Parts: sequence; structure tokens; C-alpha cells
Amino acid sequence: MQQYISLDDKYLSAEGMITALVELAQGRGIPLHKLLRGTGIFEQDLYDLSQRFSLLQLLALISQFKTLMKSNDSGFLLGHQLVNDVSPAVQSVRLGPTLGVTPLV
Repeated sequence: MQQYISLDDKYLSAEGMITALVELAQGRGIPLHKLLRGTGIFEQDLYDLSQRFSLLQLLALISQFKTLMKSNDSGFLLGHQLVNDVSPAVQSVRLGPTLGVTPLV
């Protein structure tokens, strides 16, 4: 039994980061086929809820996103979209003891 996850293991769903990247890029007028080029992700994969993606595919998508988005605020806009993400991965980062927001006294 494998005790680790490699870059090629497909365990990520399209919900969350992948969807946020695609929606933000399309909102800025970037064609979907250009964004997905070279990532191993196809348009029909985004609509299939059972489809899983690898970390390598996500990193390729982020690289394409950074290349095609010409604005300096694209990282901020992506973070803004992810603030309301309720996926377990994002919630664990938000609620982690060292990454949480400390209230001002």
C-alpha cells in the first residue's frame, strides 16, 4: 500500500482552486482552450464531478494562469474568490492554529 501522494496522483476535484482559476480567467476574457493548453485538463473534465486532477495538473494550470493574466492583481483576485471556499482543504488552512487570525485586543 502506498503511504504517500505523488505529483501524478489524481485526488483533487475541480471544486475550489481549479474552478476559481477558470472562472477568474474567463471573467477576464481568456479563452478556456488557451488556459487549459498543456495542463492535461480538458473542458469536459471540469463538468464531471467524479473527475480528479493531479497536483502536477494544478501547477500547470496555475502557470498558464500566471502567463495569461497580465494584471498584477490576479493573485489578490484569486485569493478573494477562495475566501468563501468551504472545501476541506481550504477550511483546514483557515482554521489551522498557526495560520488563523488573531483578534485585536
